[in-house]
Amino acid sequence: MEPLDRRPEAEPPAAGRWRPGDRAWGAAVACRPSLAAGRRGAAPGRTLGDHPADGKPVTLHEGRYGPYVKHGRVNATLPKSMTPEQVALADALPLLEERAVRSGGRKAKARPEKKPAKAKPVPKRAAASRRRKKESDE
Repeated sequence: MEPLDRRPEAEPPAAGRWRPGDRAWGAAVACRPSLAAGRRGAAPGRTLGDHPADGKPVTLHEGRYGPYVKHGRVNATLPKSMTPEQVALADALPLLEERAVRSGGRKAKARPEKKPAKAKPVPKRAAASRRRKKESDE
């Protein structure tokens, strides 16, 4: 049976980063499934329920700086007194409300519409070259 990758056996990359084309990619993915998913996007998190105001889901996530709840674009960190296992929708709503008030309820800035580029005046080089030509003919 012919190997899928015809490159000779290679040393692991110096930085320790496996790429999908590398021979050991399959082994690296088996050890760290997060490699296959990539670093983009957060884990889906546990759904606590729908927000009573707009019906969007309120989810619980495990972040870099600890557990937090999310509703739309509002993230609220759980206090150290709460564990992620004991958090319910009723506990998360006041945290989200407080966080929305503290952030000022800011929305993303609307990008200004781009105006079409102004037409640049055409340089009048042709006329100047004609004058030079007339002067040289005389």
